Amino acid sequence: MNPLPAGPLCGLDAALFATRGRAGPTRTAARLRGLAAAALLAAAAAGCLDGRGVDAPRPSVNELVERAERGDARALFELGNRYVDGDGVARDNVLAYMWFGLAAERLTSEEGYEARRMQRRLDPDMFRHQIAEAERLARLWKTRRAERGGGGP
Repeated sequence: MNPLPAGPLCGLDAALFATRGRAGPTRTAARLRGLAAAALLAAAAAGCLDGRGVDAPRPSVNELVERAERGDARALFELGNRYVDGDGVARDNVLAYMWFGLAAERLTSEEGYEARRMQRRLDPDMFRHQIAEAERLARLWKTRRAERGGGGP
């Protein structure tokens, strides 16, 4: 008879049980399921899951730009993250700074604070002319969006 409970965490339970030896397998499994549930709840509360699920494909940068042009402030923030990490695009601090600044103007106070915090994290890695260029590009993006009827700040 197998003392480990059946489920998606069984392999992890066995590894933890074999290495730690202190907690029984059922207790370890319950702890891991509790931690996983807490992590999923925290991610959902933070808006990380976007209702798409964990295995859902991430939008391309072009899709994010289209969403941003339609007024999706979260897409602006995600674009900043993509450019900071070089995820799907070449890493570019100027464009990341621009997208975070645009997101900060449109997001709620807590989310806007996070976007400004991301900008401040980029500051030490950028020269003043790069920050000025990011701000110029943001003004240009807002002007073009307003001309197309996107409105907003």
